[in-house]
Amino acid sequence: MVAVLGVVACSFGETSAGVTEPEAATDPEAATETEGVTEPEAATETEAATETEGVTEPEAATETEAATETEGATEPVLTGTREVRVEAPSHPVPSDAPHAIVHVPARAERETVVFLHGWSGCVRVLANRGELACARRHRRERGWDLLAAARSSRARWLFPQLAFRARDGSPGRFREPAFARAYLHELGLADDPIVLTAHSAGFETALAWLRSDVRDRIRAVVLFDALYAGAHAFADWALERPDRRLVSYVIGQGGTRRENERLRAYASARGVTVGDSLEDDAPVRIVEGRAAHGDLPAQHLEEVLRALAR
Repeated sequence: MVAVLGVVACSFGETSAGVTEPEAATDPEAATETEGVTEPEAATETEAATETEGVTEPEAATETEAATETEGATEPVLTGTREVRVEAPSHPVPSDAPHAIVHVPARAERETVVFLHGWSGCVRVLANRGELACARRHRRERGWDLLAAARSSRARWLFPQLAFRARDGSPGRFREPAFARAYLHELGLADDPIVLTAHSAGFETALAWLRSDVRDRIRAVVLFDALYAGAHAFADWALERPDRRLVSYVIGQGGTRRENERLRAYASARGVTVGDSLEDDAPVRIVEGRAAHGDLPAQHLEEVLRALAR
């Protein structure tokens, strides 16, 4: 049973200037491809929470919710953007914060874009624009407006709340092989093809999804300066089938740079040409990011989804 906290207005304007820039990631020491890797210093949207009341809730949508035209959903999926709470969340979340944000456009296609956040993530702030608070007693902060990319997409969108406002990239219950499918089923997103995107420490949950029973539904993986470990695992998934695509954005000269070079060497050793831009129709592409670590998703999300739709 899904409980809807509220219907919120979609952010279809330009990404707000001056989005709070999180700290640049520091390299994890001795990162490995196994569970329990050292988590990176991922983006912190705002370190401190205040004790003041007055959460700013996203603006209520004016349109009437209606069932989408997409068939085959487990239960009716409503159009618009909703904050929801589920019976079985992946991580503990305060009672006044959503377990996930789901966006379904009118005439939605049967594809779901999933965004996995890094350290200190809060999906209410990540998805929306304006000044928002993650929950009561948290101070308001500038939204990342990642749903702005939905203006050029007919896919459904899912922002799962992982570790809430914590310097923790662990996958929580997504480590359980059958959990991701059950989670999507509860949200009415069962059986959709998936574009899996991850920022920073979100790579750990992305790896968990690749080891889960939704592995075969994932058609593309996009990493936003998130390849701290798991180069071989990501490459093995991408090279299993010719229709899969892996895009890894990288900046700086730290741990993600080294792991991306490891990815390049591993794929090349298997006879695969690694692309250097979105225009290259290669199964594995390593692309230079054009923004700071915390701004990479907002900068590149729309363009990479457009490239993957070609």
